[in-house]
Order: sequence, then C-alpha cells, then structure tokens
Amino acid sequence: MTERCDTHCHLYLEEFAEDLPAVLARAKEACIGKILVPGIDVETSRQALALSCEHPGWLYAAVGIHPNYANQVGLEQIEAIETLLMAKTGNIKAVGEIGLDYYRTWASHEDQLFVFQHMLGLAAKYKLPVCIHIREAEGDVIKALDQWTSELVKSNNILAKLPGVCHSYSGSPEIARFALDHHFLLGISGSVTFKNAQNLRDRLAEIGIKHLITETDSPYLAPHPNRGRRNEPALVNCVLEEIARLFEMDVDQAAKITTQNAQNLFNWNGY
Repeated sequence: MTERCDTHCHLYLEEFAEDLPAVLARAKEACIGKILVPGIDVETSRQALALSCEHPGWLYAAVGIHPNYANQVGLEQIEAIETLLMAKTGNIKAVGEIGLDYYRTWASHEDQLFVFQHMLGLAAKYKLPVCIHIREAEGDVIKALDQWTSELVKSNNILAKLPGVCHSYSGSPEIARFALDHHFLLGISGSVTFKNAQNLRDRLAEIGIKHLITETDSPYLAPHPNRGRRNEPALVNCVLEEIARLFEMDVDQAAKITTQNAQNLFNWNGY
C-alpha cells in the first residue's frame, strides 16, 4: 500500500487522552506515513512539538495561534511562538493553525487580524509554510495573504513558490482562485465525503489533484459513514477514496500524488 499522510490533526486534544496509542497504531496499520499536528495556541503548540519529538520521522508539528484563541493575545504569546521557531527543530514544518474565523465570536476581528498578521510575519521570517483557517472571512483572509505573498515575492523569499495550504477547503471559488494564483495547496478533509458536498466535489474536479493534500482535522469532520463520531488519522483513507473516485484513478495513485504534494510543501525529511 502506498504511503499516505494526514496533514492536519489535533492529537493533543482531550478526545484522544484515553487511547492515543491505539489511535496511532491504527494510523500505522492504515499506512499513514506522515502526520502534521498544528497547535491552536501557545500551550498546544508546545504539545504538538512534544508529540513530534516522541515520534520523530512520523509526527511533525506546526505552531501558531488559531483565530478563535486570539482574544487578548499580546506580544508575550507571539514571542512564545517565536521561541519555539527559534529552536530551528526539524520537527516544526509549518506555522499554523492561523487565519480568520468570523463565524465564531470568541475573538474580535481586530484581535484576529493582529495575531494573523504577526503569525504571517513569523512564517516569512523562518521560511515556513502556513496552515490557513478560513471561516466566513474569505475577503479579509485574501486581502491579508495577498499583501503577504506580494512581500514574499519582493524579498525573494523561497516561500513565494509554495507558501502554504488553505486548510479544510470547503468549495469557495474565491479561495480556489486565490490559492491557484498564489501557489497555495488546498487541504481536503472528510467533508468531501458528505452527501451534501456535491458543490465541493464539483469544484475539486475543476481544480485538479495536483493542488490537493489530504487531512482529517481530527477529532473533527469524520468522513461518511462515520460522520458525527470522533475522527482520527486512519480515516484519511476515506478522503483518499473519494478523491480517487473523483479523478477516476486507484487509491494508491491518488495517495502517491497527494503525498508528493505534501512532501513538496512541508519538506518532511529536510530542514
């Protein structure tokens, strides 16, 4: 079986507290060869890094502050994220999960933008791709990323060639257009298997598999027929099966392409 990867899952959350070893064993059995664990605040970023150190060469970390946790975040927390990045550990492969979420009201738009812009600055400084969360904030995310990518190009930053991934892409034509024009990949999660996601599937068929990477967003977004239950990395195979069906290829071929896409973005085995 061809190696596949889960490029976004939150294994430090309490949903995995009682059986994480079993979850990881099932991932191994499912041939999940690389797993990226993004933080959502300073503490979980540290936990993600600790997990990556416990499972080197298999689990990797992204560090950052999620927009829902941007409330009253100041320079102290931003400096704490930079401290993790300054260690220059090969286990940290991205800055994330970062972005904007106007669906939730846990943090003001101003606080979210403040944190997002600082996280983008750290990604540029340390030349790490970004994992972008977007929920009902497409216009402001595109505006911020357009300015950021323009600066990457002006400064000849290597990130301009492949700056990141739009996590859990939901079918927005605006995001797809921006992503393709600016060399972002699109993270495809279990929602692609939902019965009411035909618009997403139609959009992906137009976009093409060379722009996609696979993820679960565990413990959330469990794919059909597990929808409503806890998600876990092994179920990325359900995502792959749907992608393979969309592009009329076998699952191993879809795994090979999407895994190579992820390798190009995260450079798993390099610094």
